Amino acid sequence: MSAETAREEFPGRSPARDQELGDWMESRVARFETRRYDWDVLKFQADLDPKYRRAQMRYIGTGGTGKESDMNTVPSEHFTFSTMVLPPGCEGPSHLHTDVEEVFFMLRGSIRLTIRDGGDEWETTLGERDLVSVPPGVYRGLVNEGQEEALMCVMLGSARPVTPTYPPDHPLASVRVRSRDAARAAFSAVNRPNEFAADGFAWIEGGGGEPMVLLHGIGSGAASWEDQIAGFADRRRVIAWDAPGYGESAPLDPPAPAASDYAEALARFLRAIGVDRFHLVGHSLGALMACAFARLWPDRILSLLIAAPAAGYGTADAELREARRTARLDLLENLGPEGMARERYGALLSDDAPPRARERVRSVMA
Repeated sequence: MSAETAREEFPGRSPARDQELGDWMESRVARFETRRYDWDVLKFQADLDPKYRRAQMRYIGTGGTGKESDMNTVPSEHFTFSTMVLPPGCEGPSHLHTDVEEVFFMLRGSIRLTIRDGGDEWETTLGERDLVSVPPGVYRGLVNEGQEEALMCVMLGSARPVTPTYPPDHPLASVRVRSRDAARAAFSAVNRPNEFAADGFAWIEGGGGEPMVLLHGIGSGAASWEDQIAGFADRRRVIAWDAPGYGESAPLDPPAPAASDYAEALARFLRAIGVDRFHLVGHSLGALMACAFARLWPDRILSLLIAAPAAGYGTADAELREARRTARLDLLENLGPEGMARERYGALLSDDAPPRARERVRSVMA
């Protein structure tokens, strides 16, 4: 199979078109010397009770801790991999994953593992080099009753596992709800372009679970999807990008990019943030990008929704296309981004649109 065929049949599993094999493989290496134990990711549990203190070291993806992203890991495609330190006398509270199996492999020390399924309970001790695979839908709890740290590998069978839940009567159940609500309220922190995100993309995201990718239209940006991100954050990892050339995302190289150029840029972006298969939503110009992506990589689309797809002027004669383009550029030249937003934002809204919606459209356009 040629590299070109591999790219088409297995997107995300071969180098990008402009990427050398060595660079691609280096992006898939996570070296111990560049890792650190994160004692803060589950600090909300230790704040409730010190016995829940433990640390995660991430290698592939972010696991099931609720951590939104970590650019210092290998992008997860099918599973996540991390190591976990459980100090003496501490425990991992009873929790379940609704969507994936969870594997524990002991590297050092020992733990007592308790499994609960309805009224049934099973318990065992795991020592060095012992492994257990816990299926989804059952509660599992870990306790380190020894005198030394317990160190284990943890794998979850999804690129982006749903955040685990706790028994309804567990003290952490209410804490987690408050933590999730706080995260949803603060979801709009922007992930800035960095050396790992190919070509410098900017985006916002929130929630956890199966990914949902939102593509905005002309004169818009990621922030236009804030309500949708908040609305789906309790069951989806919702991702909205600034399309290339919008907001803080770098423009594409072609002076007049086609929908397929944006689709290929979307593939690079999703590879950079570890998203393989996902639900795709496109609005206006974003609908054209979404359709182009679905045509190129149909197997990656879990569902496709297009809203108000832009017809554009592709079938118009060249004179009309040039006139429309010149008029839009002249307006931008004369008014500037702020002035153009003030002049045109009302055309995108109904007469009874609330003030909050009007201000958001104006600010995003500007």
